[in-house]
Amino acid sequence: MEGEEGAADGENFETDLDVPADEGDDDEIKEVEQMIEQAAEELQQVAEENQNLMQVLEEGEEEGEDGEQKPPAAAGDSAFKFDPEIDSAILKELDDAERQAKETANVIFQLKTRVGELAQKEKMTEEEAKELEAKNKELEQLMVDFEEKVKRIQQLIMQSNLFESMTPIQPMLQTRHKEDTLPQVLVCGITEENIPKIIVCDKKGTGTCKPKKQKTPRSPQTTATCTHRRPKSPIRQMAPMMSLMPQMPQMTQQPQMNMFAQKLNECICMQEKLAAENANLEGTRYELQGELMNKDQTVESLQRQLTGLQAELRMVCQENRALSQRLQQGSGAPCGPPCDTGSRPSSPQKQQKCGKGRGVCPADIESRLQEYSENTENLERQLRDMENEVRAMQEELTAVQRERAHLEHHRKMMCPPPPCYLPPCMPPPCMPPPCASVPPCMPMPCRSPPCVMPPPCTCDEDTGSSADQQVKEMKEQYNLLQDDFKSKLKEVGTLRAENQNLHAELEAERENLKVYQEKIRKLEDELKALLGDKGKGAGLKEQLMELEQQLAVAKQRFKDAQDELEELRLLVQDQQQQMDDYRNKYLETMQQVEEQRRQIDLMEMENQRVSEQVNLEIQRVKNQFQEKVQELMPLPDILKNTQMKLQEAQQMHLLAERNNESITRELNMYKEKLAALTNQLELAKSDEALGKAKRRTATKNRRLRAGAREYQRGES
Repeated sequence: MEGEEGAADGENFETDLDVPADEGDDDEIKEVEQMIEQAAEELQQVAEENQNLMQVLEEGEEEGEDGEQKPPAAAGDSAFKFDPEIDSAILKELDDAERQAKETANVIFQLKTRVGELAQKEKMTEEEAKELEAKNKELEQLMVDFEEKVKRIQQLIMQSNLFESMTPIQPMLQTRHKEDTLPQVLVCGITEENIPKIIVCDKKGTGTCKPKKQKTPRSPQTTATCTHRRPKSPIRQMAPMMSLMPQMPQMTQQPQMNMFAQKLNECICMQEKLAAENANLEGTRYELQGELMNKDQTVESLQRQLTGLQAELRMVCQENRALSQRLQQGSGAPCGPPCDTGSRPSSPQKQQKCGKGRGVCPADIESRLQEYSENTENLERQLRDMENEVRAMQEELTAVQRERAHLEHHRKMMCPPPPCYLPPCMPPPCMPPPCASVPPCMPMPCRSPPCVMPPPCTCDEDTGSSADQQVKEMKEQYNLLQDDFKSKLKEVGTLRAENQNLHAELEAERENLKVYQEKIRKLEDELKALLGDKGKGAGLKEQLMELEQQLAVAKQRFKDAQDELEELRLLVQDQQQQMDDYRNKYLETMQQVEEQRRQIDLMEMENQRVSEQVNLEIQRVKNQFQEKVQELMPLPDILKNTQMKLQEAQQMHLLAERNNESITRELNMYKEKLAALTNQLELAKSDEALGKAKRRTATKNRRLRAGAREYQRGES
């Protein structure tokens, strides 16, 4: 059939063509061959750029050798239909977009290879890190341009989405789990020590918060401690997010994530150490505050005992004054009967001094009583000095207490304490002043015991151990002083009882002295009456002798009473000396107590300073941690955007591959047509040898022209 058709065409064509037509046909054949060679070269370049296209071409050649011919692809098989109604500018822009897509794919392949080489290195230099960053920026810029081209293509072909008819690519790495959901780290408020609670969200180690009660004697508090198990790997939280990234971001960001995870682990370890040291020093400070409160109570009890001793001293002062007044009243008794020198000048007995041979003269007794009153005044003066010294000590104590209250107020202003329940302030007992010379009793200031505050955290264990040792030594000294003070109180009680007994004996002796003085006055009156009545008789001499004997007995008794008074004075002096010793010991004890208080205040100030430093360090670490968290916050969004862009690029790559497949199918069709044309050319050349040149040349030209037209249509 083809031969007959060719013959008929040749007969018709012989009349239309002349001899020069053969040269034009040869030129057209050369042009077609050149066009075919250019298409082959372009296909070779495309095959080199895309290995998948090369495999498709090899499969097509193998099928061609086997003789299997595929039917020509329908127009609907291609992703882009070659519609002649589409404007040429749109086709040109689509060609440019396809070319840019190929260039972008080539650049992405190069970036992947380079990033893979950099990621395989264990340690990267600064230049390599800069190069990696520049590559990432270049890739982002290419992805942005590619996305703009895709949007432009969508606008051109009036399609809302190019990928509606395509199945989305769902790689295995894209599957998300429960532990992949953000956030991975939670900061859940602030604890009592101004430390943020950090919870690391992990599937295998979930934290459980259990309330833990911490009771104190004054203010029970309940604190919640969060106990969580730390994950085995510090970078496990970022692993799911990093697994979603392709090879390039995963290999580049691994060293940076390792460094950040190591720093985060060090920060958490340091925070746990600081919290443990804070808890230990919190207990130490609580013990110190308890001991300080006990010492304050002891000082208050000592002050109450001091006020009691002052009241007893005032009572002794009153008794001494009353005794001195009685002695002064008793010292006004008259001396013995005066000697009458005018009546018997020749008698030697009348010329002797008064009271000779009759005991001690009452004038001597009066002088001794005057000396005793002076000693009593000296004792009162010493007691006043002692009271002034005690008052000065009280003023010093109030000043120290005022200073401590100021320090407590300053500390409360710096760190507000928790609410505490203060006991009612009971004023110490105050005795009214016994006399005008003694100042009134000053009521002790009501000092409420300090509230138990949460102790500041310190990070020096040596400071805590030295403070404990100093507290133990101060406790031992305080116990010894307290035992000594109790023994001295017992001695003072026994001496007070003895003094009262001596006062009672002294009162009895004074009563006896008054009785004897009355008898002496009566005897002197009788003696004067007897001396006035000289002429009454000799019987009066016997009465006079009896009276003199009674007077001698009374003087002897008076002398005995004077000796007893002397002994009592010596006892009073001994008691005064013992009282001075007790006063000195009490002053030494108060001085030691004040020194210990100053040491405790210094220790508290040092602890407060260390706690402030630790709080500042904790705040600094917390700020650094918050900064790191803020730096890492945009990473998930960037990762999501990169993944979306990568998915779009993969889909565009798949679209390009499908376009390449359609082009390969069309190319195979053209190859088949070209093979048919070459066969026809060979047949035409063989027919020339048989003498049918014109007819075959016409047939060949007609078929070549038809093939050229079809090829031009296929290219358009």
